[in-house]
Amino acid sequence: PPIQDLRDLFGLTASEATVAGEIARGMTVVEIAEARRVSVATVRSQLKGIFRKLDIKRQPEIIRIVDRIAWPTTPPA
Repeated sequence: PPIQDLRDLFGLTASEATVAGEIARGMTVVEIAEARRVSVATVRSQLKGIFRKLDIKRQPEIIRIVDRIAWPTTPPA
């Protein structure tokens, strides 16, 4: 996933961008917490930051946004 693009476009922290990328890859909150060796509460807190900064309310919306960045529909100029 385009982690740096998420940071640049939406002002996500490195951790938030990583969590967004992992959600977009289909990982659960528990899987992300285990993989990153942080608590589930930490990942949920980071998700809240993502939701606020992307102005969204649900995890599937993260997938849609990351997909649009990774696979833009506009052909390159």
